[in-house]
Amino acid sequence: MAPGAITPTILTSTGSSFPLYEESSRSAPTVQVVQSNIEYRGYDHVTWYVGNAKQAASFYVARMGFKPIAYKGLETGSRFIASHVVQNGGVRFVFTSPIRSSSRQTSRLAPPE
Repeated sequence: MAPGAITPTILTSTGSSFPLYEESSRSAPTVQVVQSNIEYRGYDHVTWYVGNAKQAASFYVARMGFKPIAYKGLETGSRFIASHVVQNGGVRFVFTSPIRSSSRQTSRLAPPE
């Protein structure tokens, strides 16, 4: 079945549904806005799970003008993950990577969640 043959719908809290896009064969689809009482205020940070948090953070600092803000790792008592926080204006990224591999030995020493 062609993707154009499927009309995505939104299910409301009352159980009724309506199409997400207006039916129009001549123009690009327009999105219907669902009204809600929830006010969006923003976010504090975005967490990126990377292979090497130190390298990723240093790239953003050196090439994109971010400033280092915080660090969490072996020196601060975290034995399993390292996180570097960088900020540029109102944008804050947290780069997190594992310190050790996820082998059986490491998971046996990990604290319960």
